[in-house]
Amino acid sequence: MEADTRKHKARFFRLRVILSPVLVIVGVVPVYCGYKGLLHLPFSVIITGVVMMLAGLCLQLTLAHCPFCGARVNLRSGLLLWNYTCPHCHTSMAHGGGELRTGPRKAASPAAFRRKVRLILLGLALGILALLSAPLLGGSPAVLVVGAAFLIPSLAALWTMHCPRCGAWVAKQANIFSFLYFSCTHCGFSADGTEPEKEENS
Repeated sequence: MEADTRKHKARFFRLRVILSPVLVIVGVVPVYCGYKGLLHLPFSVIITGVVMMLAGLCLQLTLAHCPFCGARVNLRSGLLLWNYTCPHCHTSMAHGGGELRTGPRKAASPAAFRRKVRLILLGLALGILALLSAPLLGGSPAVLVVGAAFLIPSLAALWTMHCPRCGAWVAKQANIFSFLYFSCTHCGFSADGTEPEKEENS
């Protein structure tokens, strides 16, 4: 399969991963508001919301099989599907339809990885702090929105992080509290920069 075709399939797969929950969420809002009477919406808007919900659910069904080998995908979480690697054909969606790398094919900076993890953890802490302080501030919607704006992307970023050297999924190998000391079991990358040197074959 040509590289361009593989990239197109991988991108289309990831596009469906995003569109599926977005369509469901956007569709739920007018249906819920119309049903509860929170907003006086035309009946056509409610029908459109139902159609969008159904479209999002149907789109999720198209993610049940690997777009490269057709093997069944046993994951249903969008965050996991975003960086999905097929266990049958070993094709990684995170690398544009390329096979998962198992060797050090590019330079990977432990310092840059740790800096990225620190920024994400900072966003996570700010989000939790904002949500915890919301009751003290009278449950202000603005505070809740700010907290969610920090918390949700930070959790998503942590959950979808991959090894900067081989692309392996980090969350499968370590919990979020040990990401700063992450050591990849696939390629040997170490976030603290203490990875042992590989012996060269004589």
